Amino acid sequence: MKDANILPFDPVDKLQAGQKMITEVFGTPFGVLTKGSPADLVVLDYVPPTPLTEENLAGHFLFGMQSTNVESVMIAGKWVLKNRVVVGVDLPALYTKARKAAKKLWMKMEKSH
Repeated sequence: MKDANILPFDPVDKLQAGQKMITEVFGTPFGVLTKGSPADLVVLDYVPPTPLTEENLAGHFLFGMQSTNVESVMIAGKWVLKNRVVVGVDLPALYTKARKAAKKLWMKMEKSH
């Protein structure tokens, strides 16, 4: 049932063509994990609701996987999100600062009415 693609194009072919194009444009190998490569990586915690096969991988990628499945992210070889925690960011302090800024904004908006 390999020809059961309901899309007018093959998404895997499009992804591979995009990877090839970006490699040519930037002159560095994208889509590989080797020494000297950009080393951007996204790790998903994805539990497929239906069997995941080579034939339906593109459908899962396009329609099933979501940002809520992101578990870890590596950019340029460095983890920026690890186990769903932003690396190097003090979230409680950031939230405290955001709440203070929001309070000032609401007060300013109330005065303008």
